[in-house]
Amino acid sequence: MIISDVCKNQITNMPLPPLPMWIIYVLRCRCDSFYIGIAKCSGKDYFAPLYRRIEKHIIGKGAGFTKLYTPVELMEIQYTNTPEQGVAMGLETYKVIEYRRKYGHRVGGGSYQNSPKFTKSYNY
Repeated sequence: MIISDVCKNQITNMPLPPLPMWIIYVLRCRCDSFYIGIAKCSGKDYFAPLYRRIEKHIIGKGAGFTKLYTPVELMEIQYTNTPEQGVAMGLETYKVIEYRRKYGHRVGGGSYQNSPKFTKSYNY
């Protein structure tokens, strides 16, 4: 998997917040699809949970969407500015909606991760 230069710079230059926080990530997957997820980051090795979560997607132990459409690039990450999982999940869903407006049903994640519309419309 390739981590885009934009994300490398984002991660390197992101100041670490004082509290644990949920991070939204966007993966570009095969077949011109995207997956959006969240990971809770905290502690000394702040981004380790994010990398572990992405690794699960790559090896096929993540969401059902990424089992069908393997991630090929980390496109974007953003802080949610909340330690609350429910709030982070809502923000994740908003991100999915934003991407679906741009790319249609080629986007999974949030409450759309097992969307039958994607697999019916884009059966590769």
